Amino acid sequence: MNYLHSFFFHGTKNPLYIGSDAIDFITWYQKGVENGTTLHTNLLHDIALRHPIEGIPETINKSMDGLFFRATIQYVADGAMKSYTAWINPDNILSAYHVQPDCMEVFFKSGLRLLVKGHISDLIKNILLHVRDYKERRKVAYGKSKS
Repeated sequence: MNYLHSFFFHGTKNPLYIGSDAIDFITWYQKGVENGTTLHTNLLHDIALRHPIEGIPETINKSMDGLFFRATIQYVADGAMKSYTAWINPDNILSAYHVQPDCMEVFFKSGLRLLVKGHISDLIKNILLHVRDYKERRKVAYGKSKS
């Protein structure tokens, strides 16, 4: 069962209740000197919904039992490759393929996509290790599941 997690929208105390299955990835949110997290969701309404919330991505990931794994994302700005960090939900990855020798394009069930730095073999290995560790953490925290 996917539980709802409670967060607060950035700048207000309005709560947001959302399940981890609804989030494809999370990134830093910065507006002026304020920092937070942006939830990139698969809740589509003409465009994918993004929710700026309070808290840093590491804390948000911990509140979801460490479901998301960290990846370096690349993009082109002003004719040069730039990068940032995102935390990806491995359950929502639909496909991945190499675009260049050192990066791949990762597609999510929602249609969102990211250009992730690295090789597909490394991504698959990291996902398998991450899922194994995630299951162990949940088993320790909540006891052995019957499923």
